Amino acid sequence: MKYLVIMLSVLALTACQQTEPEKNTSAKIKEQNTTMITVTVKYLEFEGGFYGLVTQDGKKLLPMNLAPEYRKAGTVIKVSGKQLTDVMTIQQWGTPYQISDVELVKKGRSAQE
Repeated sequence: MKYLVIMLSVLALTACQQTEPEKNTSAKIKEQNTTMITVTVKYLEFEGGFYGLVTQDGKKLLPMNLAPEYRKAGTVIKVSGKQLTDVMTIQQWGTPYQISDVELVKKGRSAQE
């Protein structure tokens, strides 16, 4: 009985402690890298087909919000944004990446052109 009273007292005291509020996901995305990196858009035909970004040093980024006008294989763009570590995807390719800014360097060609 004595141990139960002590445990309940400790539990009550720790429950009253204030903790720092947790940052929400949108706040995490706003804390982004402002450095522009040059990437090439690549179309991958597995997992239903999707677009990926390959950096100049070969790093693979999976864009979560690539605008339709840049969805052409071979397009070269400069992007800034944030790698997302708390996201799961079905693509199993590259690191999920939230783009915040894009600058067109060279437009790729579609299969029809």
